[in-house]
Amino acid sequence: MSPRLTFTLTLLGMLAAGIPLVCLAGKRRQAPAAPAAQAVQPAGVETVYAEMNYSGAPAALQIMHGGRVLATMPAGTPAPWGCDLELPAGAAALELQVQAEWPAPGNHGITLQLEPPARPAAADTQWSGPDSTTLHAIFSFKW
Repeated sequence: MSPRLTFTLTLLGMLAAGIPLVCLAGKRRQAPAAPAAQAVQPAGVETVYAEMNYSGAPAALQIMHGGRVLATMPAGTPAPWGCDLELPAGAAALELQVQAEWPAPGNHGITLQLEPPARPAAADTQWSGPDSTTLHAIFSFKW
């Protein structure tokens, strides 16, 4: 076989194999994804992620602000427990009330960490009394 014929057949073979590969590997147009449903927040409110760490899982735990219950922990939840809280937007300082109950007395600690959008995370820790089964504490945060 002549070199020209070998080259031509090789080139045709490469094109025959390459065209389907280009179609498979090329960019495809995808239908735009449907926009996710977003909850509408009232003005002046932001969603803040809160994470609770505790020594000994409480039987009951609530986070409150201004007398309103923001979150209630399901019983028997292992540490850490996280949830979203609806809090005043852009507050420079914030106080949250936490009420917790344990099945047995002891020195129990709770750390509450808040992660607001566009601000650094802040944490506060409170301890119950040495022979107490309850904790009623105010957690203070400043940014």
